This record gives sequence, C-alpha cells and structure tokens, in this order.
Amino acid sequence: IITEVHVESERPDRLDALRRAFLACPQVEQCYYVAGGCDFVLVFLVRSMAQYTELTRTLFFGSDNVRRFSTRVAMDRVKTDGPVPVD
Repeated sequence: IITEVHVESERPDRLDALRRAFLACPQVEQCYYVAGGCDFVLVFLVRSMAQYTELTRTLFFGSDNVRRFSTRVAMDRVKTDGPVPVD
C-alpha cells in the first residue's frame, strides 16, 4: 500500500514526531519526506486491509499533525529494484 500524507504543520518538532512514529512502525517499509503535493509518501507491507485500517487509526487519525492522507493499493509489482546508475 502506498500512502500520501499531508501534515497540518511543518514545524520541525512536529515533523520529527511523525518521522519517529513512521520509523517505529514495522509495517512501514519505506518513508519519504517529499516536496510537492503532499509531505510524506509511505510504502506499507501489510497482511490485510484490516491491518492497514488499524494502522491508519494509530498513525494518522491518532496524530494531531496529519491533516489528511490518501491510499493507493498496488495491484502488481512491475519493477521494484534494479541497478542504480552511478555515472
């Protein structure tokens, strides 16, 4: 599952609190602080949508700094790794 997270405040202490929560969650496989249309992009690896729903209650609804989030469900892995050009 790929999730875009929009925050209420970009104050460093509030962003750091979210970073710590995302780092502590074992189901968050990847986390990116990004520029553009949202603030964080998370990649989750979960057993079921029920597990993801529980995580949203803890990580997103349980935070006073998450304004909103949107969820994308990956239907297939087309490319997940490969050589990184170093040139």
